[in-house]
Amino acid sequence: MSARRAASLILSDPLTWAACLITAAAVGAFFWWFQPDLVMAASALGVAAIVLLAWPILLARSSGFAARLYGSDAAERFGSEEDLAALEADLKEFGAEQGVAQLRMLREKYDNLAEILREKLNAGELTYSRYVAMAEQVFLSGLDSLKEAAMSLKSISKIDPDYAHARLGELKKISVEPAHKDELDALTRRLSLYDEQKTRVAGLLAQNEAAMTVLDRTATAIAQAKTGEGRASLDAKTAIAELEALAKRAGKYAVQGR
Repeated sequence: MSARRAASLILSDPLTWAACLITAAAVGAFFWWFQPDLVMAASALGVAAIVLLAWPILLARSSGFAARLYGSDAAERFGSEEDLAALEADLKEFGAEQGVAQLRMLREKYDNLAEILREKLNAGELTYSRYVAMAEQVFLSGLDSLKEAAMSLKSISKIDPDYAHARLGELKKISVEPAHKDELDALTRRLSLYDEQKTRVAGLLAQNEAAMTVLDRTATAIAQAKTGEGRASLDAKTAIAELEALAKRAGKYAVQGR
């Protein structure tokens, strides 16, 4: 997601178009003034190509670009406040109090890690952008898990397990006629659906707990990291590796949960 957004910001940046126009004008002026032979012409075009290829890297390393990429578009990246409020309302409606708490804590832990990264690293560094992008992916995966959990709970919100269990108990006390057998099978399938979705929700919430632990571990390790070689630096590298591995797996969670 961050890579696509970064490319979009680079292409839409007025400075990018200015760099292209200036480079094109310089090449045109060179050709007009010097009337170069084939070798010189190829060299000039090669230099122009190098300049244009280097420009996105230079722009991406600027602190202003990093701020645009990560600091001012939370609604676009994470959903609007109305979207998050609607998700919270759904979780509350279906009794997922753990999910409600996770929704709040996921955002807090992501913001905390992003702030620590800004303090420890230069916002214009590619390392900063990479780490923030990994934390963002973990956070967004957590939101997706909560949305999936809310949808699963909604799908079984009209199932009354107490009624189904009570009715099954009644049927088992009487002689099972064909009609009763059909009802018994239907009730059994209904309870099976209920249990399956409850188990799925528990798995999604457990994944979020693990993700939040990784965010906390990374924030702590980065905060304690030293500039020189030391235990804290090693801990930070280990935590970042764990965060990266989780970010790579994050996109697979929803598929595994289905």
